[in-house]
Amino acid sequence: MKNVAVVIRRAPDGERNTEALRMSVGLTLADNRVNVVFLEEGVRTLTPDKSSAALVRKHLETLRTLGHRLVADGQALESQAAGTEFDVEALNEPEIHSLLEACDTVISW
Repeated sequence: MKNVAVVIRRAPDGERNTEALRMSVGLTLADNRVNVVFLEEGVRTLTPDKSSAALVRKHLETLRTLGHRLVADGQALESQAAGTEFDVEALNEPEIHSLLEACDTVISW
C-alpha cells in the first residue's frame, strides 16, 4: 500500500479543485492510503459555492467514509475557511511537513 498525498493549494476556480478531489477518490481504488492536504488558498475548497457544493461534499464524505485523511493548514483554515461544515484535521506547518515527508508520492494541484 502506498501512502499518497494530494495537495490542493490553489483557490477554487472552475472545476480544478473538484477534479483533484475526484482523482483522490479514484486513488483509493488502487489500495492507496490517501491524504488530502489543503494549503494556502486551497482551503477555500472547504467553503464551496452553490455550483460545486454537492460534488465537494460527495468526494469529501466518500474519502472520510473510506478512512482517508483530510487535513488543512490550521492558520489558512482559520483565516479563509472558518466555519466549514467539513471534518478536516487542522495541522501546523511542521506537522504538514512531516506528513508530506512520510508519503511515497505527493501530487500537487
